[in-house]
Amino acid sequence: MTSLMFVLYLLPLLASVISPLRGPSVVRDRAAALVLAEAPDATCTERLDNALMLGTEDGITYEDGSWFFAGIVDETTQEQRGSTTVDLVRVRFEYSGTIHLAWVTAGITRPDGSYLSSGDWQSREEMRAVLRPADTYVLVYAGGPGEPVASPEGVDWSACDTAWCAFAQETEDLWTLDGGLSTMFAQSGMGASWWPWGYLPWHIEVGRTNVGWCGR
Repeated sequence: MTSLMFVLYLLPLLASVISPLRGPSVVRDRAAALVLAEAPDATCTERLDNALMLGTEDGITYEDGSWFFAGIVDETTQEQRGSTTVDLVRVRFEYSGTIHLAWVTAGITRPDGSYLSSGDWQSREEMRAVLRPADTYVLVYAGGPGEPVASPEGVDWSACDTAWCAFAQETEDLWTLDGGLSTMFAQSGMGASWWPWGYLPWHIEVGRTNVGWCGR
């Protein structure tokens, strides 16, 4: 990757790490975080970030052939890649005591109209009903039984031959990064706050829903 491309790639990553830390939006003291999360004048972002700080999950973990992290969905969008439509969600998560952001693939609508899902939903409509912004905890992961792509060193989507792995490898090839975007993310926790700069072709498992931090 050229120096210019590396600098351009880092700009949104720095913004994703620094911007949530301005002002009182992230409180590291758990008691203070609870007070702010429940304060009537707290913004939705403050409530989400402090809910994460109150949780037990911190960082990105490698275990039993899988990389994973937990967070809260806070935005959804779509990308049109030729005749393929990619559904994306942005996930807020805690990493080393600060709030980070990562865009993750929720599913793709292929040219023949079939839907390839990163979770249990079978269509874009089901996905939107399940992954509600500011209302859904998720576990995001790469690798596991039947998908031998994860190792302590990172993620190699070429190590399996499923339809999802083929899509994931194609996605990784969109950005020229040493080791691939998934490996860079697993090793550093750095994800882009703006999806055109990169998104993870990882799987999503829904945890708690209707968390109600933002009342919407």
